[in-house]
Amino acid sequence: MSSGSSVVAALDRLECIYGAVFYEIFKTIIVDNGSEFADADGIERSARHKDAKRTTVYYCHAYSSCERGTNENINRIIWRQFPKGTDFDKVTAAEVKCVETWLNDYPKEILSFMSSAEAFKIAFDRAA
Repeated sequence: MSSGSSVVAALDRLECIYGAVFYEIFKTIIVDNGSEFADADGIERSARHKDAKRTTVYYCHAYSSCERGTNENINRIIWRQFPKGTDFDKVTAAEVKCVETWLNDYPKEILSFMSSAEAFKIAFDRAA
């Protein structure tokens, strides 16, 4: 499975899990020009409703990381734990889960100092 089809498959699973709430939480998705995001039609197309749109994809300009500032900041935090060049065949699932939990529980200024987990729960509860 190519990385592009993996992204579409992951979104299909999320859409099926969250149902109607998906459309409220994931109204837009901002991506870079990586090959994993090349299938914009597949990313936008609903897995639940034939010929319906599940979200809108926006592409950032090449070499304009400032358009994805929060993403770049989170990448820097991840690189502290897993520097570029890390052999992920030697990283345990528990180590990845630890960093994932820490990131999701870390308060962020852009979220009025709520964590991503708190902000997601609020958005999910509102949409449900």
